[in-house]
Amino acid sequence: MKIAVIGGGHGCHAVAADLSDQGHEVRFWRRDGAALSAIKDAGAIRLIDAVGERAVPLHLVTDDVGEALAGAELIVAPLPAPALEDLAGTLAPHLQDGQVLFIPPGTLSAIPMARIIRRHGNDADISFVESGTLPYLA
Repeated sequence: MKIAVIGGGHGCHAVAADLSDQGHEVRFWRRDGAALSAIKDAGAIRLIDAVGERAVPLHLVTDDVGEALAGAELIVAPLPAPALEDLAGTLAPHLQDGQVLFIPPGTLSAIPMARIIRRHGNDADISFVESGTLPYLA
């Protein structure tokens, strides 16, 4: 599956590493391109889990949101609630029919995000999914 992971926090790193390790094509986007330099230089993201520690390559590491979202089937945005309104405006021009936007933790953010995306003129058939917490907790 082609998956875009949006953001640069711990939750984003965990999602990107795990899904890439499972064989998915992961595109990792962060607004701050300079903050991506360590991952770009390494050519991989570091994963530590029950199996051990290893470097997991990502398909794409970019600060270009359009590039990250192009062709993505699933978009995972594990960001804090205050960041989601701005994120909706950033994603709006690039979202396409058939994409699924997963917001963990959603904190009931799917409805306002959908409204903001529509206000930005995007009428694509997008599915919004959220969970009550991050799926990766230790």
